[in-house]
Amino acid sequence: MRSLLVVPAASLALAGAPAHTPAITSSEAVKAMTTQIHRQTAARLRGGYHAETLCSGQGPGQQAFSSTTKLERWHCTLELSGARFPSPCKAQADVSATAQPLHVRVRWLSMSRYCRD
Repeated sequence: MRSLLVVPAASLALAGAPAHTPAITSSEAVKAMTTQIHRQTAARLRGGYHAETLCSGQGPGQQAFSSTTKLERWHCTLELSGARFPSPCKAQADVSATAQPLHVRVRWLSMSRYCRD
């Protein structure tokens, strides 16, 4: 009877522990987003291109983020231009960490029509 009481108590102790929240850096978010966009625009990238990316995050307080800051979610924008783009390809995405290490998820992606081949 004693073992029946010990197991539930241990389970409750583990359940009350704070869960580890996965986090990623802005460079990991940029890499996930650009990989997704490059799949869409592969033919247009052959003639050379220029890309600009910017990621913003939301954290506690008004802190500044460095390249090593890790957050659960980032909002990124990307602009590609080049010889094969009639107009710049503009995209936005919400990128977040997952429970799997080194795995990043693009949760929402919006692209202009010039991002498609």
